[in-house]
Amino acid sequence: NPKPFEMTASSIILKNAYFIYHNDLTCRTKDKGDIDFGYFELKNIDARLDQFTIMGSDISADIEHLAFTQYTGFILRNLSGKFHIGPKGLELKSATLATPTSHVFLDFAFEYGSWKDYGDFLNKIKFNVLAKTSTFDMKDIRYFAPQTAGMDNRLVFSAQVNGPINHLVIKDLDARFADNTHLAGELDIKNLTDFFNADIRAKLVQNEVDLYEIQQFKLPGGKTIPIPE
Repeated sequence: NPKPFEMTASSIILKNAYFIYHNDLTCRTKDKGDIDFGYFELKNIDARLDQFTIMGSDISADIEHLAFTQYTGFILRNLSGKFHIGPKGLELKSATLATPTSHVFLDFAFEYGSWKDYGDFLNKIKFNVLAKTSTFDMKDIRYFAPQTAGMDNRLVFSAQVNGPINHLVIKDLDARFADNTHLAGELDIKNLTDFFNADIRAKLVQNEVDLYEIQQFKLPGGKTIPIPE
């Protein structure tokens, strides 16, 4: 067997760089600006990477700084952490991530069977996330899962999250929304992207809910949660 391709660099610095991946076999039209893992374009890339390594289909680096804009409208202002990606998973340890509306501290991983699983992101990409106290704007999810568009809610939270988007298991949750709503405990959420038909099971150890604030919580499509009078 041929030896796998190998490349190493002690440091890489990018300024205003451009990256495009285009797979003619899977690329869809992107008229709506939705994410398409058959066509992936990044602009205005600003990065410093240390201990950069390519070994066959595996790539790893210590990311000191990474910023870019994407055709979907997603803006990454800063990302740092220890990064690895390969045919079975993506991992980012000791990470700090900042967008215009989110600031997140976490250990993060995607687990999948093969690259083609990104084509069914909602069901086949398994999250494994340990988030420390962070500010997260849920509208950032829509750039990668368009079915969640309209969920424009900002949360302060910490949690352990496992599973694909359409079956999330959330443990050690401590979440605050708006001024007076606070939930702590565990959640098991199936079919999140079809919220009104979702199966949500909760085991809460603390529950402080402001009904007016809950009515302001946005669901997919910008819908709200109806509160009986």
